[in-house]
Amino acid sequence: LMLAGYGLGLAELLQQDPRQLTEDLVASASGVLRAVCTADDDRPPTSKAFQHARLLAHENQALKTLLSLLKGIMAGWKSSSSEAHSSAGAGAAPPAPKPTTSPSSPESSAPTVSAMLACMRQLAASEDICKSFSEEGGVLTILALIARLHSKQHRDVVRSGLGALRQLSNSDGTKLLLAAHDAPTTLLQCAASHPRDEDVAELVLGVLAAITLRQPAIATQCAEAGVIDWVTECLTDMASSPLVCRQACILMRNMVVRNPELRPAFLEKGADRLVRAAKTAHPPNCKDVGSAALRDLGLDNYSS
Repeated sequence: LMLAGYGLGLAELLQQDPRQLTEDLVASASGVLRAVCTADDDRPPTSKAFQHARLLAHENQALKTLLSLLKGIMAGWKSSSSEAHSSAGAGAAPPAPKPTTSPSSPESSAPTVSAMLACMRQLAASEDICKSFSEEGGVLTILALIARLHSKQHRDVVRSGLGALRQLSNSDGTKLLLAAHDAPTTLLQCAASHPRDEDVAELVLGVLAAITLRQPAIATQCAEAGVIDWVTECLTDMASSPLVCRQACILMRNMVVRNPELRPAFLEKGADRLVRAAKTAHPPNCKDVGSAALRDLGLDNYSS
């Protein structure tokens, strides 16, 4: 698709007057751009996904364009009661431009917004791309979007937004920005709106694991927000999910490895038993990360 010019052509198409774009067109274009930035062969000499993402993000401003379109769509939504949650939970997003197309609603825009967020996730392929996107207000826009549309009826948008934040959180700058805008609280509120939803829980755990990696201050912030209780609840209530258990073990390890003062709180909640149970139930997914969590919790026989 890139060799045939479709990727670059679509990126240029999205840069035209927003009033000429329909949401269906934006969704379709986002799907194609996402495809050309998704690796279909894991061998580095074969896959061009990373190069495509850098080309589209830097030279064609595809990520910046999608962000502008997303802000436009959000600006066209009618006020809803959940807007109050947005202002209270997440940091206010940067001012949005005028609506991209005719005014719509979160419900009618959901497929388009989900496609755009999934595309953003694939385009955010490097530290410099993530930094540029953050400076344009992209990270806070997605956080505000999740805070506003956290309910079950917007599950697809929530999942796509969490996936984008998870990718963007590979950047240290994104981690610090999210922490500064109380992302742990927003993420826990989002998870609470989707009880026992393994897909949402795995994504929330993944974002929290990403922002706490080598960030002891953020680990402390997460503990103060109630993450310790929630992680152990995930290991209890969703013990049958190997992916939830894996991310819970990773998050637990990230929180205690540089914050030994957090160990007692985890142990009081039964972390030892829960992690060992996850290792036994899901060895391919949890044996390595579970052992690491037990080790950094200060426990003996962590490999058993």
